[in-house]
Amino acid sequence: MGYIQANLLPDEQIVYKARLHWVIFWKCCALVFLGAIFLLIQPIVGVVVILIGVLGALWPIMAYSTSEFAVTNKRVIIKTGFLRRKTWSCSCRTWKRFQSIRASLGGFSISGR
Repeated sequence: MGYIQANLLPDEQIVYKARLHWVIFWKCCALVFLGAIFLLIQPIVGVVVILIGVLGALWPIMAYSTSEFAVTNKRVIIKTGFLRRKTWSCSCRTWKRFQSIRASLGGFSISGR
């Protein structure tokens, strides 16, 4: 049982669950692929590059396995991290209020950028 299932409110049901996208692994996969090519040319360099790629995969693996995202019938819940757990939840009422404010502005998004 994950964090989200353990912290559901009474009469709350999960509508949609999501995970991080697999693209967070592209750098380490590219290094392992590059290392495999180097294995044919310079075996020692190839092994070092593959080792760097495998060690570089540790952070994305931890991020992927410790992140949970869910939309329930009452709120949106996000949990990331393992040792430094960060959680965020927003009730549907707050979200609907934000959407109505945004719609009243003509659909424009207001940001600090």
